[in-house]
Amino acid sequence: DLMSRSIAVAPSAYTFDFEGAVRVYSVPVVVTDTCGFTARTNASLSLVNENESPVWTTTFPPIFAFVRDGQLIGKALSSYVRDQDVDFAALTGDRLSFSLGGFVSSPVLPAGFDRSSLLAIDPLTGQLRFGNTTGIPALAASTAGNFVTVNVTVLATDAGGLFASTVVSFFTTDANTPP
Repeated sequence: DLMSRSIAVAPSAYTFDFEGAVRVYSVPVVVTDTCGFTARTNASLSLVNENESPVWTTTFPPIFAFVRDGQLIGKALSSYVRDQDVDFAALTGDRLSFSLGGFVSSPVLPAGFDRSSLLAIDPLTGQLRFGNTTGIPALAASTAGNFVTVNVTVLATDAGGLFASTVVSFFTTDANTPP
């Protein structure tokens, strides 16, 4: 296009994808002037990698977990998220890190309870675990069904700062203690 000085490539001619095997393309260029004369050449087109956000590969069904300080909750979340920059990660050592984004909705906790200490997450694997659960058993006992529902946002962040978030829901009840 003369006005914008851009080149249009026929959609079916090439699929430009840095994640693919080809990253440098030789593109034939034909230039036609107003008199109908043409010139032909090949242009070299090099693709530059762009950081892409991680992607959660599933939505999570609610998880049931007994309340106990240090108790693991479900499986490590790293198996449910994909870093789209597989090639970039291999070159740079880029790894996803996991963090808690906050409670979406959660129980009304006892006065003075430090909400931030209720859950912990392993930043490398995304494994959730209970932290300080003081007060949760009594709260569960006071609710219908003897359990408390907690919804928390989990973030998977790549080295470039892009992230994907998801909500993980789980039901908690007092630890199952033997009679």
